[in-house]
Amino acid sequence: ESCHNCPEVAESLHELFDQYQNGTYEFHYVTIIGDNTNADTKSRIQGYNVTGYPVVFVDGGYETLYGRKEKLAYADAIQTATERTTPDITINLTASYVEADSEIQLEIEVYNNESTAYNGRLRVYLAEVVSTKYQDSDGEPYKNAFLEFAVNKDITVSANSQQTETKTLSSDDFDPENLMVYAVVFSKEAHQTYQDVDEQINQYTSYYVDGCVGVQVVEGGNLPPSINIDFPKDGKVYFFGRQINLLDSFTFNKTFLFGRCTFTAQASDNDGIEKVELYIDGTLTQNYTSEPYEYTYTNSRVLQFQHTIRFVAYDTKGK
Repeated sequence: ESCHNCPEVAESLHELFDQYQNGTYEFHYVTIIGDNTNADTKSRIQGYNVTGYPVVFVDGGYETLYGRKEKLAYADAIQTATERTTPDITINLTASYVEADSEIQLEIEVYNNESTAYNGRLRVYLAEVVSTKYQDSDGEPYKNAFLEFAVNKDITVSANSQQTETKTLSSDDFDPENLMVYAVVFSKEAHQTYQDVDEQINQYTSYYVDGCVGVQVVEGGNLPPSINIDFPKDGKVYFFGRQINLLDSFTFNKTFLFGRCTFTAQASDNDGIEKVELYIDGTLTQNYTSEPYEYTYTNSRVLQFQHTIRFVAYDTKGK
């Protein structure tokens, strides 16, 4: 979340995703966000030996791009991956929202069209179309934000045969209208590569992708509103509301405020914004029914120097 180069990379990938879905070729991606406050982060990226951000793994590590790159570099890596020879594996994925039972039902069929048995690993990723949990350092919600695995297991599919996996999720735990499901089959053949290929450091074991498919649980569903904090910016230093530009070359995990300042936020939604709430240290401090979403703040809590500010937006349909 605090990486200041990650927003540009995320935007580049999503722009390519929009372009290629409608034209040249198709690819899917998930955004795995490093959250300093969440112990599960390490388990999400376990095996990739990640020590810096941003890093993009294309085709399970067939191509690895570390640091901020031009959008063309990601496009080239994706194109290279599509030209790689892979086993004849087909995946069918269906995701159904059964509102009456408050369930999301998944069915994954893996077809092995080869004349010999296939061994691989099936991972089914759950991701939010628009993240309600994670924002980048510019305050924008991440897209295709990884939540958890619905399935993560080794599979063996006999020659000219298929294997079917089913999974039922509670819709109380996920928003079906904001949920993407990706079924990915990884090869079991291991390859040694590096997070930083140019410098050949941070070695990890990669497993290439033999098949991939993605579906949105509810096509055209109502997505949650978007909200971001315009001021203050993440990782910056302010003195009485003015940013100290001399410190811009430094990257901080927290924002530093000295003296009074005014918090401001922007919210938007296709259906309109019903209200915006401001929480300071978990306490509802302000409730807005119209713009501007602003709050003038002075720390009045003796000996408490660390605080959390959170704006929450609601659309007219309750998201």
